[in-house]
Amino acid sequence: MRLLQSKLALAIFTIGVITISYVIWDYSNTTSQLCAVHHQYLRKDKVKVTYGLRDYDNEYYDAERTLFPNANTYADGGCLDDGSRSQSQHVLYCGKCRITQEEWWKQYVATSRNR
Repeated sequence: MRLLQSKLALAIFTIGVITISYVIWDYSNTTSQLCAVHHQYLRKDKVKVTYGLRDYDNEYYDAERTLFPNANTYADGGCLDDGSRSQSQHVLYCGKCRITQEEWWKQYVATSRNR
């Protein structure tokens, strides 16, 4: 009887430790894919789908391609939204790309005012 109680207590303890460690170190939001620029694991996020034509200048497109290719702060839904299309989408992103994108926009806006 004591052996059974000990095994049961050990099983409950083990399940508790595994559950606690999963909650504290939740890796379910990461992937094995790396950002080519920042060498960070890409994470999962749900972002807004934007519709319409993106009209940025070449400076932005160059920066996006070379400095923050995995920012993915929104999902491109194409030109038209007929109302039946999704308003959100799951994406993979790099946290450092998002920080770099935000810093780039701040600098771009500041320098644009002086042009």
